[in-house]
Amino acid sequence: DVGKGLSQVGASANANADAATHMDAHAATRADAVASSTSSHVSSTHLSSTHVTVIPRARVARGRFEPAKALDALAGVVGPQNVSLRGESVVVAPCTTAEVREVLRLTGGTGWPVVPAGGETWTDAGNPLACAGRVVVNTTRLTGVVEHEPADLVATARAGTTLVHFNGALALARQWLPLDPPDDGRATLGGVAATGTGGAQSLAYSPPRSHVLGMTVALADARIIHVGGRVVKNVAGYDLCKLFVGSHGTLGLILDVTFKLRPRPRREATVVAQARDTRTLLEAGRAIIAANLSPVAVELLSAQVVAGAGIETAGGSAGLLLRFAGTDEAVAWQTAKAVETIGARSRLVDVNVLDDDAAVWAGLQSAALSLPARIVLRARVPSAGLPDVLDAVSNVRAGDGSRLCWHAGVGDGRLRLFDDEERTDVEHAAEVERLRVAARRLGGSLVVERAPVAVKAIVDAWGVSDSTGALMRRVKSQLDPDGVFSPGRF
Repeated sequence: DVGKGLSQVGASANANADAATHMDAHAATRADAVASSTSSHVSSTHLSSTHVTVIPRARVARGRFEPAKALDALAGVVGPQNVSLRGESVVVAPCTTAEVREVLRLTGGTGWPVVPAGGETWTDAGNPLACAGRVVVNTTRLTGVVEHEPADLVATARAGTTLVHFNGALALARQWLPLDPPDDGRATLGGVAATGTGGAQSLAYSPPRSHVLGMTVALADARIIHVGGRVVKNVAGYDLCKLFVGSHGTLGLILDVTFKLRPRPRREATVVAQARDTRTLLEAGRAIIAANLSPVAVELLSAQVVAGAGIETAGGSAGLLLRFAGTDEAVAWQTAKAVETIGARSRLVDVNVLDDDAAVWAGLQSAALSLPARIVLRARVPSAGLPDVLDAVSNVRAGDGSRLCWHAGVGDGRLRLFDDEERTDVEHAAEVERLRVAARRLGGSLVVERAPVAVKAIVDAWGVSDSTGALMRRVKSQLDPDGVFSPGRF
């Protein structure tokens, strides 16, 4: 059944790609036209036909990647000011769909590997790339809201638009995209979709996969395909856009994304509980969930993350963040009940309510990128198994748990661990394997988000099973048969 399904997926993708190849100039540059006319317009937009400028194709012989030659060839496509050298790689920043297609025609004809990038916060994710020199296609010039239908709670934006800017534009209609991935202000919508990584508020709002309705993607052979749709109820055929969510730039270059939105809550408030005993806070968080108070996030933080997120701490205490969102009356009742529930369980917990809580959650998002760490791990287990995973982390450190740096979702069993200990690469790799075994024993998984290349050479970053790896390779062969995009990442 899987084989038949993949054959149909491949056929569907090829059909979409062939249709996209022959689309008229109006469709080919639709997003470019809107973005160039206004990058902040958020009402429903209807486009007129737009002229396409034909870019002369640079001619470079197929062969070994040479940065100097690549720099000159790509400068002829996007202009010398939009191309730069970075070590053995060349970074190119196209501004239009036409430029993206010409870049990919050039790389496809020469056999140069391509690495899509947005805010470049995840370019080292996964296994080491199987290429020293590469063309990094940066999408930060592909920006702007393409269209926004407030009545339908749907919006489309170009891939290089930052999540911060996108939500700022949607705020005019009191709507937002409730995603909180690791972000210090650089995260782009294309990157959010490509990594598929959510944050603490995934407990209530779900991860990026649940919000993506459709997207436009450039394949390695420069064909443009449109997958998914612009409506919430779209069940015709295979939902191909879900293949690209979490693909980390290995299947194609995302050009624009259509998201399902949410109304902005009238009020948001956070209950901050602190204590030296992490287990006390963990039990308090589980009690809040059991009380059906409907928090949008229940996040447990080690003392180091509490400080890194900019939260005032009571002398090295761990922290529990409980966020509530809704009407004024509902949030007032929820926060009061949460404080009462925590106080009834333990008098050793310091509890406060923050009404102006945006900075706290933004601090937690940025801490995921700014905290000092040689290795960053992400685990996911059933929520009931979170205490066992935390115990396994402490056991790996042989009693040195006071220096551990992590934050965890009490309601969804998500854990991110930051490791900045001075250990050998072999010791780090052994720790990763021990924690991965513990996560699997509980029915979960563990991913290496960041680590030195020497550590990744010893331990696989993803830890996928043989059957899953075989399935991923078959999908890759359908959409990128020559292995152009991010070779070796998976």
